Amino acid sequence: MDYGFRPTTVNQPYPDLSFLNNGGIFIQTDGKVLFTGDHHLGYPYGPNAPGYYSLLRLNTDGTLDSTYHYRKTNGVIWTIEPTTLGRFLLSGVYSTYEGGPAGRILRIWPDGSLDSTFHSDISRGYAKYLLEQPDGRIIAGGQFVFPNDPDTMHLIRLMPDGALDLSFNNHAEYKDIPTYSFGDFGISVDAVLQLGMERSRSGAASPTSTGSCDAASPCWTARAICSIRPLPGRAAALRTIITPRSCIVGSPLLLQHRTGASFWPGLSRALMTAR
Repeated sequence: MDYGFRPTTVNQPYPDLSFLNNGGIFIQTDGKVLFTGDHHLGYPYGPNAPGYYSLLRLNTDGTLDSTYHYRKTNGVIWTIEPTTLGRFLLSGVYSTYEGGPAGRILRIWPDGSLDSTFHSDISRGYAKYLLEQPDGRIIAGGQFVFPNDPDTMHLIRLMPDGALDLSFNNHAEYKDIPTYSFGDFGISVDAVLQLGMERSRSGAASPTSTGSCDAASPCWTARAICSIRPLPGRAAALRTIITPRSCIVGSPLLLQHRTGASFWPGLSRALMTAR
């Protein structure tokens, strides 16, 4: 633990940074830290006026970086994920970014400016986890509602330009979930990992000692589907865990449902392929 890194105290009383809703973080190679959420700046600082910001950057000592242009939304950015060319995928609950219309998944350049070549049509929900495949397509886990589509999707794939990849089974249903209503956002995918690969702290994928997958022959699994809202009177939220049977593209995945320490009877199967 680096006790010298105290962004909540070193930015008081000036420039009066208040951490409100904390989102994701990304540590750059120079040690500076990008962080998302919904935070308030009390005084003018560098090019930034007082107000609420969803994307900011810290120096290595925890002080706000006065050289960085902080970015605004009309809501909260919860998720940040690095991609190629130094760009980042962001997702959260908002409808504007820097004053202009923005999809619930967007892509930005290293300086925080919007990548106008990427656009998603998600109207409700957001991605809790994002993963770029070697071909540039993007696996997203969370809750997603698209215009003119009645379904709430939980695991989708986007094309490199943000359009929904229709060759992927975006409408996959998870069977044997207990039959009571959780509403639109009852279940979401929190993590997506490539089998046989692990993610380093910098966000890059590196080979592991197990599994037969590699960058040339990827296969994917969704790990830890969770965040199901508890019912009234039920203390623990239902959690779903996906366990891969084998590291073969197109192999079935087993879904186990449990609440607390008790597993629900039955398993669900989902078939995901990386093409």
